[in-house]
Amino acid sequence: MVQLTDVITFKGNRYMVVARTNGFKEIEKFGLNPDSKTDHCILGYWRELEIINNKLILRDLFINADKYPIINNISPIKTNEKDMVGVGHHLYKGINIDENYTGKVMVGRNTLLDYISIGFPEAFAYGEVLEFEFMNGELIDIKNYSSKMIPIRIQIDSMRYKSKKKKGYNKNTSSDIISTIEKAFSLSYETKCWWLDEEEPIFN
Repeated sequence: MVQLTDVITFKGNRYMVVARTNGFKEIEKFGLNPDSKTDHCILGYWRELEIINNKLILRDLFINADKYPIINNISPIKTNEKDMVGVGHHLYKGINIDENYTGKVMVGRNTLLDYISIGFPEAFAYGEVLEFEFMNGELIDIKNYSSKMIPIRIQIDSMRYKSKKKKGYNKNTSSDIISTIEKAFSLSYETKCWWLDEEEPIFN
């Protein structure tokens, strides 16, 4: 199943987190024990972060858990299971806690459904791909990797075309399948940003 992932809102646009060099603030520090209740969210939660005045803020939190403590004077509300955003999770709305994150985060928006598979989507599944760099929660750099996704998608399309014309199929071993699944459900830079190299920053 495709997984719900953390979101970073920047200048009014919602970007899905593709990969990060470090983890965000641990949810357990809020006294929460996430419980996965849907195949689309095996972690049991996701964050809605926002960059406000170049600072990374944990704005909202969607979660299923065994108990729901008050966080920053906010109690959660249960979302409707048919809600396209909350899908039945409990929502802590407007907790607005500083995310003192140091590291890089690769994000994407404008989803291209033809390139979506299981797990957390790859960067090439988005029309726009940016990399945010933070120091103690402050945005210090942005790079745009959108153009690098185009040749990757062309190569994928070519491989799909060739596989349709080829008779028979390639038999995958169990280790190949396990490796593919592990990579699909990873958010590490090593796994998700294998195409990465240096590019001029666009931060202004």
